Amino acid sequence: MTQYTPDQKETKSHNHRMEIIGWLTLFAVVIYAFLTFLLVKNGQDTYDAVDRPYVGVERTTPTFFLNGPSGSVVDPKTVLSNPATANFMRIDIAIKNFGSVPGLDVNPIIDARLNGKQIAPSNPLPYKGFELFPGHSYLVTVDLGPNIFPHVASGSPVFQMDITVHYRYGNKTYEYCERRQYMPQLAAFLDRGPICNYPWAVAF
Repeated sequence: MTQYTPDQKETKSHNHRMEIIGWLTLFAVVIYAFLTFLLVKNGQDTYDAVDRPYVGVERTTPTFFLNGPSGSVVDPKTVLSNPATANFMRIDIAIKNFGSVPGLDVNPIIDARLNGKQIAPSNPLPYKGFELFPGHSYLVTVDLGPNIFPHVASGSPVFQMDITVHYRYGNKTYEYCERRQYMPQLAAFLDRGPICNYPWAVAF
């Protein structure tokens, strides 16, 4: 059995304490480095969330006509009481950049459905690849002519649109989509929110 002198015991105890202090110091350094990493990452995430474009739908406004956009405008209240007073609807969709930097290559896509069946609006969409500055809006127009609008005005079948906007900033690309549904009892569009992956509404 090994015998230690008092000096040897003190030296061994001292070395043991120093080893413990060393491990504690290393642990503290690791924790400090990890907390610093989280702080930097949170700051970067916050900066990225603020310093980016947010392009989406600001509003969807219908205008009613008799005999097309060159004909007479029909008041929505009149359409509410008698849908047959109009046979044409122009839908103005305002695409807005709610962010703090420009959105580049903005490309809106309109998927219009009548009872879940895709339909082609009266006018094509030539809007693609434009730049949208912070706080600015861009108007996209969709027309529903006499062959479609009377069905839409009746409320059966259901008219819905998925409005998808693709855009980028720097080397990052973004996409936003939300669904709007025409409500004949209001003569206006209801914002259904970002539910573009949901089944289409159908009325019989």
